Amino acid sequence: MTTLYLIRHCEAVANVKNIFQGQADGDVTEKGLLQLRQLEKRAGSLGITALYSSPLKRARLTAEAVARGAGINKDDIQIRHGLREIDAGELELLPVPVMREKYPAEYAMWVNDIANFSAPRGESFADLYLRVAETIDDIVRENPDKSVAVIGHGAALYTYLCRAHGCTAENISGQGFWSDNTGISIVTAGAGDEYNKLYYKLNCFNDTSHLSTAETKPHMMFLSDAAGTVIAAGTASTVK
Repeated sequence: MTTLYLIRHCEAVANVKNIFQGQADGDVTEKGLLQLRQLEKRAGSLGITALYSSPLKRARLTAEAVARGAGINKDDIQIRHGLREIDAGELELLPVPVMREKYPAEYAMWVNDIANFSAPRGESFADLYLRVAETIDDIVRENPDKSVAVIGHGAALYTYLCRAHGCTAENISGQGFWSDNTGISIVTAGAGDEYNKLYYKLNCFNDTSHLSTAETKPHMMFLSDAAGTVIAAGTASTVK
């Protein structure tokens, strides 16, 4: 059995500016750097023996903090392109109000029916689900009976957490598995009855208890509805 610590990256500039960021390699905030210091301390107690990360800067910096806390050499962080955030295509780096105005159909699906969302000239959520599933399945098979940290992104990790909860790509809308910045979710995975088939159990979701100061409190992910009212797309709760 493999224990997966699925960790979303620290706060990024696009997160606080309400910008739709996919694979653009933007910077992190000062709060994000403070979050990494507290995540580093937390990582020392998790028993992590292997570390995988998306190649994007916000994830790599987070992986390096986890590595320091876990006593893993930075050079041993394994980069997997399959862990990148969704390819946002024409939506990349659009302020959410602009996205809502220029791409109303795509915006409505992102908010209300994400299973059927597809970014123009980018990636569909169904394709993201499969890409992340294949990538993390490979990581599980490479690390039997180990504790592994996987550093990724909000939408990408959402798909895998839904999968670990038993959701297929068709029924992941409205599941609520959005992680806050540096939120830790724990999944156990192992071999099932069929050859090369894995089973999963979601044990803990979005634990941000390491963010113990006001300066590091997670910025809640948000979008705006059709009327312009800010609505939450994630919470800071821990579910066990």
